[in-house]
Amino acid sequence: MFTSNPLAELLRGMFDCPIEGSAIYGIRERFAEGVLKAVALMGLDYSTGQSVRWVQGRNLEMFEGKNQRNVPCELTIEHILASGAIPFAFPAVRIADRWYGDGGIRLSAPLSPAVHLGARRVLAMSTGYERTPAEASTPTVRGYPPAAQVLSQLVNAVFLDAIEEDVVRMQKMNEMIDHLPVSERNGYRRIELLVLRPSQDLGSSPANIRNTCRGA
Repeated sequence: MFTSNPLAELLRGMFDCPIEGSAIYGIRERFAEGVLKAVALMGLDYSTGQSVRWVQGRNLEMFEGKNQRNVPCELTIEHILASGAIPFAFPAVRIADRWYGDGGIRLSAPLSPAVHLGARRVLAMSTGYERTPAEASTPTVRGYPPAAQVLSQLVNAVFLDAIEEDVVRMQKMNEMIDHLPVSERNGYRRIELLVLRPSQDLGSSPANIRNTCRGA
């Protein structure tokens, strides 16, 4: 439906990467300064159906499974574009001899890449507005659901529900770890988690958002 060329041009200007496939120099500098330990982006390999974790870092032990693999590399603009290439909205991105799309499609635990990289604190940003019970129970359409409504529910299920469920899992895991003596934690560690969400429903009509802003 859309072309990602304007976004690619914007990113190339921001990161000073005019040549396609060139490494993002700023990331390389931050590693040299010792500011960064690891950076990762997620993609979906359309040819295998695997979630792919592109990782730039040192001395990392990463979990792999049948449906996910790790690829050590120097990150490029193409990796960023591929990681955000939502199916049917943006075109797949070619890296080497394979085509990739949005990494959130098959990523059932969105917080896991940061945890596997050794993070002890996680800042997660969700585009999903946290509705009140009353808002969640209020129908947004009447009668037979239009195609747009069905599609929006599918997109929410893939990209929003996964992170919300993962946040709950991490919070429950933290509670369990807090009740265990250090000697019995078997390597499990508490992860400090902060989740940022929009204060307004981004799916609301512009008129509703304007009215909410005036009321605030």
